[in-house]
Amino acid sequence: MRELRNIDTSFESYQKIIDLYQTYKDSIFEEIELDLHQWFAANMSSALGGVLDKIAENLNEVKFKNISENIKTILLKNVWVFRQVSG
Repeated sequence: MRELRNIDTSFESYQKIIDLYQTYKDSIFEEIELDLHQWFAANMSSALGGVLDKIAENLNEVKFKNISENIKTILLKNVWVFRQVSG
């Protein structure tokens, strides 16, 4: 399970999202679990959504685990891919 913690607008947060892409960019037909239980800045939704979209292009299934209700609400409003993978 891949953990994304305390995602804000810092360079380190962008690097975490880039690292997520680098880890899964060559995966095909994989089930990828993401743990998003701590802070997630709403304006980072587009960056995460772009990465999830690219990962999903290779027929990967993205599942969210340990996601707080606040983060779920943010992603449901902002990330099209989240609406597709969250069921």
